[in-house]
Amino acid sequence: MGVSNTSIDFDQKLPKE
Repeated sequence: MGVSNTSIDFDQKLPKE
């Protein structure tokens, strides 16, 4: 967690449409 958590962290900040 942390290094390969880019897409997950981005998905959490972006609104789920």
